[in-house]
Amino acid sequence: AYEITIVTEFRRVLFRSLAYFCDKYNVKAENVMTFGDGENDVGMLTAAGFGVSMGNAMDAPRKAAE
Repeated sequence: AYEITIVTEFRRVLFRSLAYFCDKYNVKAENVMTFGDGENDVGMLTAAGFGVSMGNAMDAPRKAAE
């Protein structure tokens, strides 16, 4: 099991960070859990196997995590 957090700059596309992580560690996106609360998290939340929206999340990430 991996316990890795990818920290990115605010303007960086988080979906690309997820793809980089999966490629680097040979992990399928369907086996990754992501957390987000902002519009910039939507791509990452939908690409991951399990996306979780935070309690203070905007509407778009809430819907993406469903």
